[in-house]
Amino acid sequence: PSLDPGSLHALVQGCRGLPLALQLVAERLRIDPTRATAESMALDPLATLSVPGLAIRDTIGWSVDRLSAPDRAAFARLGVVPGGRFCSDMARVVLDDPQADRVLRRLKKVGLLDEDDGWRRHDLVTNLAREHFLRLDSAERDRIVARLRGYIVGLLRAADPHPWQLRDPRLLALPAADLTPEEAGHRVRTNEDVIVGLTVEALTRNELAFATDAVILLTIAAERHSSSLRSAHLLRRLNAAAERSED
Repeated sequence: PSLDPGSLHALVQGCRGLPLALQLVAERLRIDPTRATAESMALDPLATLSVPGLAIRDTIGWSVDRLSAPDRAAFARLGVVPGGRFCSDMARVVLDDPQADRVLRRLKKVGLLDEDDGWRRHDLVTNLAREHFLRLDSAERDRIVARLRGYIVGLLRAADPHPWQLRDPRLLALPAADLTPEEAGHRVRTNEDVIVGLTVEALTRNELAFATDAVILLTIAAERHSSSLRSAHLLRRLNAAAERSED
């Protein structure tokens, strides 16, 4: 099928303003000006943004290769964090390193991170980091996920101390030390894209216990701190997923 305006818009949006990515999209469309290119971009943008002699994965990978071995490992571990803004505290938990800020600054120096009231990666960098994360040993991945989920639940509880009984018995809520509810609420807003992304991942994997805890605590925090309304959308998805699991 030919490329419709909506698909073309999605292709351009997927580049997130990165000039090389836009150049590669134009070249791919010259080779295959059909909707298949847009569908490929939606499924695997790193593979799609590749033509003979030039690939976005290799270009971003060159920046990763410039890192020291410990910083490359940190880049991989941060692949657990979905797209969006995140704060330094979250990175310290993921990396299990109180000096994580130094690592983040070194990643910024080679163009793998930007500062934006916290930290943010280009979506294509996030995709590559995710690939590196999935290459880690499964036991290490599980430990990182458990720490990150514990941090999120502890932060949400600090934002609004509510006597919610956690549904996930394996979840260890990490205390958000020395944070007032207002300070914790600000960090929830900073990390909200990540919290939403992790909850959606849990829903997709049918991990309803954690998803329930995250959505309810996020909804409680949103009511107190005037956060976004995306949690209401997540509640609808959660209910639908729960109904499917009972069938």
